[in-house]
Amino acid sequence: MHSGYSQCDQIGQSPLHAYPICGYGTTTQIKRPSCGARQIYFKDVCVPHMNTFANNAFFYKFTCYKSGYFLFMLNCGSSENYNWMLYDVTNIPVNEIFQHQEVIVAGNFSKIPGNTGMSGQGTTSPFVPCITNDPIQEGGPISFWRDLYEGHNYILMVCNDLLYSNPYKLTFDYGSTAVITDPVLPHLKTTDAPCDGTLTSIKINKQIKCTSIAADGSDFEISPKLANVIAARGIGCNQDFDTDSIHITLDAP
Repeated sequence: MHSGYSQCDQIGQSPLHAYPICGYGTTTQIKRPSCGARQIYFKDVCVPHMNTFANNAFFYKFTCYKSGYFLFMLNCGSSENYNWMLYDVTNIPVNEIFQHQEVIVAGNFSKIPGNTGMSGQGTTSPFVPCITNDPIQEGGPISFWRDLYEGHNYILMVCNDLLYSNPYKLTFDYGSTAVITDPVLPHLKTTDAPCDGTLTSIKINKQIKCTSIAADGSDFEISPKLANVIAARGIGCNQDFDTDSIHITLDAP
């Protein structure tokens, strides 16, 4: 394992603290702190026994709620070269994805710059490891789509050798037949309050994005209205993108 791995401790820089994707749409990735390299391995259907390093990796996570094929596109500058790997982490600890070749769903490490991803018009197989100078083996940056399976959890790793100054856009395609939008709506599960009652901890039935919680507490109200909610803070949001626990502050006990 490369020594730079220890530097990758910011949110999104490890599979354990991956950015949650809650459904189809576009995510613009602006901030990508420098990060060391991880040694990764490809399936033998690519180039037998080949391995390489993933530099400055950023991780996204999502769950499949209905089986089907999956499409996505990473849009970037025409001279920029991003690589990616999709893993099925359903039956392993997420931080072990680099140790198990069998969890690789698809990947593209083409040397050809520009947009990359998976589509129905992909010009290559789902696996393009070609870090090679052999043009016969070199594959294009667009891979053919792959199936996702209901109840399975996935990690998408995006990496590149250089930290480009421009953001990239990651679009999870509405044309996919796989469903990655959680059909379960969030609702209150439990509450806990100390003696004075001004600070209350609530737990909900599912993970939600930390950025979706209004800091002024306007997402919440007390019924009957004996006090006003004046602040809300997701528990653990300094280390993660999502949470199922929230502190809310009242203006009266």
